[in-house]
Amino acid sequence: MAYQEGQYISQFLNTMPQQLATYAQQQEQTRQFDVQSKERQRQFDALQGLRESAEARTAEQYEYGKEQRTLLDLLLQQQRDKSIDISEARARKTKALEERSIWEKIYTGMGDLGIPWTESEDEWAQRVTGYDPWGERFDPMDIPEGLELTPEMYQYITQLSGYNTPQQNLLSLISGGR
Repeated sequence: MAYQEGQYISQFLNTMPQQLATYAQQQEQTRQFDVQSKERQRQFDALQGLRESAEARTAEQYEYGKEQRTLLDLLLQQQRDKSIDISEARARKTKALEERSIWEKIYTGMGDLGIPWTESEDEWAQRVTGYDPWGERFDPMDIPEGLELTPEMYQYITQLSGYNTPQQNLLSLISGGR
């Protein structure tokens, strides 16, 4: 029996360096796996943070875009209302000119010839209907507060007839100054 015990001890001592090397290799692999796992977790957390911030930015941009669309809708509605008012006033003026009596036609005809104590057709129609095109040209509409204009939007707005606001004011709105 002692021989067998010695043989086992000898065999154990002979294989011990290999077992220690295998154990050390397993420990190193475990440590590398833990490092890789922590690195993957860190990357996942970073990506998750990026996703959450991107979602927050998207939500913020959506809300900002919704607010801008509301302001732009308000701006276009004001333009539409003003255009309707102008076209109705022009129709009243045209109707008044068409329905003048013969005496009014003579009176306005003398005004068109330059006789000082008479009115021209336009002056007579403006007085009768209350329509004054002078106000259209020099009474621009206001741009809603909070509307930040891009250069493309500025070009679009300046093409609208009711929004002939001085360029200095629009440019200060674009640049963010007031």
